[in-house]
Amino acid sequence: MVLSILTLQIDQTATISAGEQFVRLEYQGAIRGFQSFQGAVNSLLNSPDAKADVSLKLEFKFSSPAQPDGTEIATIKNALNRNPVERLNLTAKVTY
Repeated sequence: MVLSILTLQIDQTATISAGEQFVRLEYQGAIRGFQSFQGAVNSLLNSPDAKADVSLKLEFKFSSPAQPDGTEIATIKNALNRNPVERLNLTAKVTY
């Protein structure tokens, strides 16, 4: 199971600077459009003097309850383990 088959909304803000100039990019939407957005961000980050502040929010919505030891949570955990980050804030919101 890969993340793209889960119902996922992405919210990313990237502020990339080189010297005294900067660009701020924002994306909100599904994973399909995010892939091309991420390509543009990666191109800017490949600059030798680039510095960045990036915030990424992933929101998963499950049609039925997800079990803590189930495949959905394991898939998310595996994806996060492949892409380590400096800080991670995990929030779970349960609605009925």
